[in-house]
Amino acid sequence: MPPEPGPQPPGPASAQTGARAAAEAAYADWVLSGGAAERLDAARDAFRALGDGFHEDGTPVAGSDGPPTPALRAMAGVVRYAAFEAAGEVAQLPPAWHLLDTGRAALEAAGADSAEDEETRRLLRACRVLRWHALCLLLEETPAAIDPAASPDDLTAEALRTAEEVGPLLAEDPADRYRWHLGQGRLHRLRLTLHTTEETRDRALTHYRAALDTGWEAADRHWTAYLGAEIRALWALLRTTPDPGELRAAAEEMSRFREEHLARSAQGGTPPEPWARDAATYAAQLHVRLWGVAQNPAQAEAAEPYVRASLDGAPDGTHTGLQLGIFGQVLAETGGRRSDPAAVDEGVAVLRRALRRWQPERDGPSLTPAALITSHQFARYQGDQAVARLHDVALGVRHLLNAAEDGAVGAKYAGLSAFAGTVGMYCRKVLIADGEFDPENPDHAALPESGETSLLGRLGDQVSDGSLTFTVPGALTGLLPGVWHNLTDPAPGDALMESELARWRAMPTGRGRAEVALGYLAMRPMVDPVGTRLPPEVVAEFFACVRAEVEARPDDPCWRRRAHGVLAFALYSLDQDGTGQDLDAAMDHLEAASRALDELTTRGEAGERERTDLNHLRVQIQGHLGRVRGSRDDLTAARTLWQEVRDGPSFAPHIRSHLIWVTRYSVSHGGDR
Repeated sequence: MPPEPGPQPPGPASAQTGARAAAEAAYADWVLSGGAAERLDAARDAFRALGDGFHEDGTPVAGSDGPPTPALRAMAGVVRYAAFEAAGEVAQLPPAWHLLDTGRAALEAAGADSAEDEETRRLLRACRVLRWHALCLLLEETPAAIDPAASPDDLTAEALRTAEEVGPLLAEDPADRYRWHLGQGRLHRLRLTLHTTEETRDRALTHYRAALDTGWEAADRHWTAYLGAEIRALWALLRTTPDPGELRAAAEEMSRFREEHLARSAQGGTPPEPWARDAATYAAQLHVRLWGVAQNPAQAEAAEPYVRASLDGAPDGTHTGLQLGIFGQVLAETGGRRSDPAAVDEGVAVLRRALRRWQPERDGPSLTPAALITSHQFARYQGDQAVARLHDVALGVRHLLNAAEDGAVGAKYAGLSAFAGTVGMYCRKVLIADGEFDPENPDHAALPESGETSLLGRLGDQVSDGSLTFTVPGALTGLLPGVWHNLTDPAPGDALMESELARWRAMPTGRGRAEVALGYLAMRPMVDPVGTRLPPEVVAEFFACVRAEVEARPDDPCWRRRAHGVLAFALYSLDQDGTGQDLDAAMDHLEAASRALDELTTRGEAGERERTDLNHLRVQIQGHLGRVRGSRDDLTAARTLWQEVRDGPSFAPHIRSHLIWVTRYSVSHGGDR
């Protein structure tokens, strides 16, 4: 609630000519009228005619330095600030701040502090006080308008120092004291987001209580009390070690403030104040924080009504990317718990908005919403083949790979880079095949190709602990069981899968049937990401089909190399329980693929690139085998081979990911996709 400038006598006389005289006279008329709205409009128009340096919408006028004298510049700032306050237009704040700041400096340089006339000293006082109020508001709205090079911490510290200078200038008028305490409370609130300390929290609460104690009759006491509740909510949310009791109490308090305000608004027939939406936002975030602390997904249901209240009718730009990401998770989880795919898709739509609005410097890493939208939309695509879902996959993959590039993927999300890279390569291939790929779209352009060197580099760094996986991290599946219940619902995808399997089984025995089986084995992590659509007996059918074709073609080393390589990968990817089962067989298939490759190399039909592909797969399998069996020898061998692969002549131009096979084979019978 910005302050209203009190009536002030006009400043010292300037040359009484033309537009200057008109502006000065309009200013005097306005302040002597007690701030009448119609006189404010006349003063604002007069200063625009004089040329205060800004257009009506608040943008600077090129080449204009504004009013020519310190007094007129200060008056223009006071008028601009009052116009902002009257209309609530944030665009008017920066020009008001600029005029007040430069007007104050010009008056001080001209010796206004020691001026003989009281009018000049009062103008300087008004300029200083309103400049401070503009500074406080800009810190919350557009801090870059103050000083683009300064940090929020430095700007907040300056505003707090200025508050101490402004305090003695204020009379004991309750309105002035209320606004002074209110401004300091909001400064400490901002500081609390930068330095989450009990001292900062307590100072903010002290100033809000002092604002209420001034007894100013025009103050909105409910809103002021709400600001104290906001501090307690922020404290509960921002603490390094969250307290479940504080989170529950803050959520209940926010809910109570919101409900009481809505009841008063309904009774008075007035629309709710914007802070009612803020209260819903805080209540939702507090429940979600409690959800994470207590590992209790039921808290998502408690958060859902507040999420919907916060989103309902919110103008664009109301929420940060982080807030939208949290809200999307809530809606997706609650929809999944109700077995309502449409409700989950509603949450996905919010996640899409979140990632479009995401700013890492403000919102932090986007791992959770990106992983959720990627895995959900990719799994759903397997069921309905809606290419539109792959555009969301591309969006999520871009964020995941960017986070990995920035070093934001920790142990909690082990394997996420591999997951994103694999899904991204598949997504790119399908979009190209369907004519949907747009190289100008940053999401599409970020999708990795099969020869992406940086992807292999990220994977190789994980060989030492064998942490490569092909599934969504347990950190997500454990926290969002409703979403995963929705994904594992067999209804959407099983009909398509059953139809495709029936077509495959009807194919005649031979190379074509084996090629399709090989494609299914190569892409099983993507066709069946949650392990429900290709049960073990179906996988066994594919293995038998491929093996039969290998035995039928002993003189075809090209087919043997491909088949044994995919069978090795398939066994590796099936080994998700950490017991090391089938890994010896996987290594045997690698040896068979290597022997076939030797034959091709001798005939001049293969070279270093193919050897690099096969060795990289060996690195992954042997590193994984070493981890699950606790074998240092296997881990050392994997690391040594990785260094050879990395330093080999084929690394830079021809490197492949550990799922090179995925991009070479397709599920469809014709091999087109």
